[in-house]
Amino acid sequence: VDLRQKLDADKRYVKYVTSGPLAQVWDTLNGFLAEIWNPEEDCQKLLYAVQDRRKKVTSDAQKAVSAALREAAAKDGSDVEALFDKLRKENSSIPIEALRDFVGEALQASEVELGLENYSSCGFSKLSLTLLLQDYMRCIREISMTSDFEVKTAKTVKKLIVGEYVKVLEPAKNDEQGMMRVRCQALSDLSEGWVSLKGSQGTSFLERCAKPFLSCREELLLHAEFEGASPEVRKLWPGQVVEVLEGPRRETATECLRVRGKALKDGKIGYIAVKDAAGNDIVEPIKVLVCRLSTTLTTALDVSASKTVRKVEAGEVFEALDEAQEDEKRKLSRVKVRTRRDAKEGWVTLKGNSGTCFVEESDQLHVVKTTTPLESNFRSGSSTLRLLEENEVFEMLEAPKIETKEGEQRMRGRSEKSEGWFTFSKFLTPWSPRYRCLRSIDLTESLSASSDVVRQLVSGEMVEALELPSYDEASGLVRVRVRTEKDNLLGFATLRESQVYLEALAPEKPADR
Repeated sequence: VDLRQKLDADKRYVKYVTSGPLAQVWDTLNGFLAEIWNPEEDCQKLLYAVQDRRKKVTSDAQKAVSAALREAAAKDGSDVEALFDKLRKENSSIPIEALRDFVGEALQASEVELGLENYSSCGFSKLSLTLLLQDYMRCIREISMTSDFEVKTAKTVKKLIVGEYVKVLEPAKNDEQGMMRVRCQALSDLSEGWVSLKGSQGTSFLERCAKPFLSCREELLLHAEFEGASPEVRKLWPGQVVEVLEGPRRETATECLRVRGKALKDGKIGYIAVKDAAGNDIVEPIKVLVCRLSTTLTTALDVSASKTVRKVEAGEVFEALDEAQEDEKRKLSRVKVRTRRDAKEGWVTLKGNSGTCFVEESDQLHVVKTTTPLESNFRSGSSTLRLLEENEVFEMLEAPKIETKEGEQRMRGRSEKSEGWFTFSKFLTPWSPRYRCLRSIDLTESLSASSDVVRQLVSGEMVEALELPSYDEASGLVRVRVRTEKDNLLGFATLRESQVYLEALAPEKPADR
């Protein structure tokens, strides 16, 4: 290679010569370069072929190890949690030697070592074992789940719809008609039964897929029960991941009383809910006086003998302190009031001598009991104009109407050691343990971001998560323990910074198994 580079550099001095001795040098150099290039190109092709062959052998070994581990786990009968604790013993992860002993004579030791070579330094984590042993499929064509293995004698348990996930409980086997059948559990409602993988004409109904996990792009609340109003279990931060255990299931449709009205504080018109999700009143009626036209708050009944307290704007609300009285001199109807805005007391005119209405009593006014959004449209969740504050006065402009709300899609999941129900939304995306680095970040030794740096991850580099991401309360960062695919180093990397979702690592799309 060095010689070719030297000759290539020398060639530049004679490339414009067309005849004579230097032209002969040109031809000689070209010949030398051709002789050097061809063997190097052959070596490069051979190297690529060896690398491709190595990848295939490794992939085959990984599949063989996965199959052997599933078979051994099925014979053992333990669930993932129990099996992990059994194999790791006092360690934080399962040593490769323990997996080799667990598989037994099903595979040669060299096959196990090759299939698990990526985990030789870190061992096998609980997440890795979960992803390996738990088998999931996705419905790609509507099909019935039945109670028994034999279709003839079975009853329909439920219909699987397209996109629905099932967890495989037993390996697939052929029935009397030669159709491959599998016993599984539907995640939507945890129903169990048998499903055909393919029809008699070869139509596929289920396809293998990755175990479902969801990554949070906004804060997510886990609740104790299916109902959204149940107590909160914990909060997940953007970047954290939830393991899907059940769902989605839609809540029962609810009816919500909504009303159009005006906030007297600034005249904004919009819609509010009359009651909250628990059935408590958000507003309550009050009997007050409302200023319809700007007027003056004075110190006495007699306008000519009183002083001005302040000007009163249209929309202001008063509490009547006495019955209305007549100002005989000016033929005015007057009443003593206290303003709700600043508790000033004085007299205002109800009606002028020509019948003009300045202040009147209203039964459409309500006081806000708890902060609530004033929204632009009748539909709940429309854009918020502003928040109505506690004790603010709201005037109903129409009679309340019932809005029928479709129930939210609810799912049950687990993150770290917490389980709970959450609402599925567009801010939850499918997650896989492979991350692509979007910008340069530090790979550190421990969860603390201030721990020693192992090395820097560069943009485009791929890493594998060994555990689900964790929230570090000390730093306010979401961090994840990873293994670098480039050089098999272990450490922690940051997913989220400063309470804002700034992606440093982005999960790859889950690959079907």
